[in-house]
This record gives sequence, C-alpha cells and structure tokens, in this order.
Amino acid sequence: MKKRISLLSSTIVLALTTLLANYALAETNQQQTSVWKVSKTIKGKEQVVFFGGTIHLLRASDYPLPKQFDIAYQQADELFFEVDLEEATSQSAQIKMMQGLMLKNGETIQDKISKENYDTLESYLTKVGMPIEQMKLFTPEGLSLILSSQAIVALGFTPQGVDQFYNDLAKKDGKKLGFLETLDEQIAFITNMQADANKIMQYTFRDIDNLKNIMDGMVKSWREGTQIKAIVEEMKNDFPQIYQSLIVTRNNNWIDLLELQFLDDETEFVLVGVGHLTGEDSVLSILEAKGYLVEQL
Repeated sequence: MKKRISLLSSTIVLALTTLLANYALAETNQQQTSVWKVSKTIKGKEQVVFFGGTIHLLRASDYPLPKQFDIAYQQADELFFEVDLEEATSQSAQIKMMQGLMLKNGETIQDKISKENYDTLESYLTKVGMPIEQMKLFTPEGLSLILSSQAIVALGFTPQGVDQFYNDLAKKDGKKLGFLETLDEQIAFITNMQADANKIMQYTFRDIDNLKNIMDGMVKSWREGTQIKAIVEEMKNDFPQIYQSLIVTRNNNWIDLLELQFLDDETEFVLVGVGHLTGEDSVLSILEAKGYLVEQL
C-alpha cells in the first residue's frame, strides 16, 4: 500500500524551506553529517545516546543515506521518533490535522490577507487546478503547508524520508521503538501555529517558484551537517511564534524523557527533524548545558 504524504511529518521540512532561499550553499569537503554522539559518565560507565537530524521527505535519488546514520543504527538497541509514524500517516490523523488548519466562525482567507496576496493565491490555485472555494477555508499557515506539500510532491519527494526508512528497518530487525510525543500533542502544536498572515503567504509563493533549488540546497546542507543552524536562526527571527511552538517548546518537553535514556544499559538512536538539533535552543544545546558531551560524527 502506497504511503500518503503526511502533513504532520513534513511540517519542519516546510518551515525550513521557507528560509533556505536566503542562503548560498558553499561547496565543502567536510565529512560530517547530521548525526551526533551524546555521552555522559554515570556511575563510572559511559552512557551513550545517538541523535540523528532527519529530513522527513526525500527522493529515491537521495539514497543511500550518509554512513554515519547506519553506524549509529547498528549500535542502537532502541530507536526514538518524534511520534508514531504509522499513526501519523493514518487517514484519521490527516482528517484531524486538516480540520485543525481550517478557519473558524465563518472566516475565509480573504479576511486574513491583503487583496494583492489573495489575487496571487487565486491565480496560483487556478494554475495548479486546486479549488479556490475549498482552499479559502484554511488558515494562512494551513495554506502554506498544503501548497508547499503539493509542490514538494511534484518534485518527486515522498514520505520515505530518514525517519520512515529507519522506522521500517527497526521493525524488520526487531528493535524497540519509542516516541517523544503523542499524535494529539503533535497535531496541537502544528494547528496552533501563528504567523503574520501576509508574510507567510508571501514567503510561500516566493519559495514555490524556486522550490527545486531550495530543496536541493536543504538536502545538501542536511547531508553535510552545514548551515542548518543559520536557517533555524532565520526561522527564529522571521517567524518567532512558529519557532517557539514547533522547536523550543517541544525540545524542552522532550528533555526529561531523553535524559532517562542515559540511565539504562541500552544504546538509543533518537531521530528527529534536523531543526531540533541545531541552534542555541536545540536538544543538543540543552543537553550540553547539563554536562553531556556532544560530538558530531
């Protein structure tokens, strides 16, 4: 059965694509990637948890994945993901998500954005064959997510990203799975996103026109473990409420559970969107401030 594109799993990818257009990605021979070893000596024994920054949507041509991911996977007894991926891609989850992204009290997108932006939206929807009467019922954040998702799919990206790849492999190999939040928690974070309505629509249309270059650059940055920090900082500056909701609050919510993983005799591999692992508010920065040693592979 073909897996559907999950709006849940693509959210961080899309939040970052909104910003990647501002950066020229330099060539590099760096051998690192978006995988880190985090360790701490507890009762005389080194305890290790690996962290992998993921892109939730990839193309077939983006495989094989960087070897550091497999190095961490081979040493892991248990894998942790943001949420249960099977539940997140279910039809009921998609319906709940779409309902949460709709405007309330009879409002339409015309009530939220300028006439200029609405005319651009109407023209774009006509061009791609999407019904304006249906789409005008979504919030600006919801429209940005839906339109960007459709455009990314058109470029050949599928939900067989890093998370799904290792989720499937772990099940095949009989490794344990853990999750950092419930589906309802993740849906609430996404559907409660807030941003300047006109600004997010302008960014969306700007980026759709250059989406292939943006996504190529994002995948390159992720593979090489470079420049993602600058992108996340731009997200923090341009869309502070989204950054707070999708990155900061969730990172802090996860820390207690993550610290517990250092207290057992197993090795864990935590796979979350790469935006959660870079910057001053990242999971890795929080752990480092608590005395953990963080090393990029």
